[in-house]
Amino acid sequence: AETTASDNARPGRSIANGASGATVPPSRLVQRLAPTLGEWIMKDRPKRSTKSVYARNLSMICESEPDSYTDAINRWDAEKWRQAITEELNAHRENKTWEIVTKTPNMREISAKWVFKVKHNADGSIERYKARLVARGFVQKKGVDYNEVFSPVVRMDSIRLLFSVCAQYEMHFKQFDITTAFLNGDIEEELYLDPPEGLTVPEGSTCRLRRSLYGLKQAPRCWNTKFSEMLRTFKMRQTASDPCVYVSKGDERLYLALYVDDGLIFAENTSSINKLLEYLTLHFKVKSVESHCFVGVEIVRDMEGKSIFLHQSGYIKRILEKFNMAHSNGAPTPLEVGHSLNRQETLDTEPVEDVPYPEALGSLLYCATGTRPDIAQALSILSKYSREPRSQHWQAVKRVFRYLRSTTDYGLLYRKIENPKVVCYSDADWAGDQDNRKSTSGMVTFLTSGPISFRAQQQSVVALSTTEAEYIAASEAVKDLIWIQRFVKELKLDVAKSLLLCDNESALKLIRNPEFHQRTKHIEIRFHFIREKFEEGKFDLEHICSKDQRADVFTKALSADRFRTLRDSIGCVALERVPNEGGC
Repeated sequence: AETTASDNARPGRSIANGASGATVPPSRLVQRLAPTLGEWIMKDRPKRSTKSVYARNLSMICESEPDSYTDAINRWDAEKWRQAITEELNAHRENKTWEIVTKTPNMREISAKWVFKVKHNADGSIERYKARLVARGFVQKKGVDYNEVFSPVVRMDSIRLLFSVCAQYEMHFKQFDITTAFLNGDIEEELYLDPPEGLTVPEGSTCRLRRSLYGLKQAPRCWNTKFSEMLRTFKMRQTASDPCVYVSKGDERLYLALYVDDGLIFAENTSSINKLLEYLTLHFKVKSVESHCFVGVEIVRDMEGKSIFLHQSGYIKRILEKFNMAHSNGAPTPLEVGHSLNRQETLDTEPVEDVPYPEALGSLLYCATGTRPDIAQALSILSKYSREPRSQHWQAVKRVFRYLRSTTDYGLLYRKIENPKVVCYSDADWAGDQDNRKSTSGMVTFLTSGPISFRAQQQSVVALSTTEAEYIAASEAVKDLIWIQRFVKELKLDVAKSLLLCDNESALKLIRNPEFHQRTKHIEIRFHFIREKFEEGKFDLEHICSKDQRADVFTKALSADRFRTLRDSIGCVALERVPNEGGC
């Protein structure tokens, strides 16, 4: 019977068990056949190079997550999932998420589904088994079951800024996690939940929701509103620059950054952090954790507390495994000089359809927006072809993976410097796109040694000269410069006047003087925003040599030597270069 089952096994199907006609769930089948399959892999195919692939796939199957309540309680690891289910239901009882009421014929119920997830640490090891009861919010009707749904999360730029400030002023920080955060939000609408599997209720009864539930469209907003109200009573306010960053109303430098249910607290002394955590514990179920990983970004601080290193090496290793690039040869740069990705002869070729181009691009973009600005320029080009990629574009994506393979432990280093100030580098590659002849803007902004914000983006209009391209790039860069300048003030920091650095003299003259002539009269009015802010004295303006232009790494493909020089200059270095490496 087992041999027959293994020959006919398919994902998502139950297998006939012998003559009885009974079915064996796929999870049980894997449990039963795992030893046999393992012996076959290790014994019958000892000379095959794919042996490790079979073993890895078997491991992934054995550690797969259940897709239903029935599957979870009938698996080989059912005890762990039963415990996770019990913890989730207990959390609902403690929070009084619902109350049992008598069901009437005109009640419209929202059904719910159990979602199971194996949570992993940054190094890939299993942290815990998690069961979550999720409402099927897609059946909700706007204006009846909900109104507003928007809820913010902390920006990655804000996270980098806070760690930069923490390193500069040798502040303390601690991470916390709020268990079942969404269950704390208050529901204003009248909603009913169909009793989920595992919950025993009297016949003819249903659940009326009193608190928000995962899956409801308004749940994130309800939670964010509740959390903000609690912090206001602690005399902390939301910043205008980022509504998910809170600062104390007094003179003390006390900051809190919130990403849904994960948070970071920064303060000049540990007593302030502990006091805030104690206050949060009175209202929510808060778990304080070691600050080693936050939203996928790993944190390393030197023993003296004067430098902080942010990296995503664990995440990079996982995506390299996912796309079978873990054993590939390394590459010196993410993009080859003289590439033909946007040339017409490449675009005339047939698109490829059997490659995971969008998935790979999305995984790489999370690295670029986090701690790997060195791949931002390559991804800005490759993102244009996510709908119909050609073979050359897929090979370029694989080159980015190969580059990450050789620089897995690279990240951003923030260290204490003398006289910190907001400095922005702006650059442009005129008409660099062979397809539409648009230019690429590059910018990077610093407060200390590491970048706060960076961007590699194609301009929205065709620039008719290098002056115009540089002028447009500088105008876009000033937006970020002013945002960081305002943010720094809200964090109660006293820094020198902001500075914009550009390597084009003509663009600088155009910013300083309201010149109007044949070569500039067509420039869109919105790009003259930079001239207005310069006249208001918001920032200083200086010329910089092209060889010292750090933003050049965001505008074009560079040679290996030039690329490495600029990569180091923007604070993207290897973990081994962090002085006196120590825990957080």
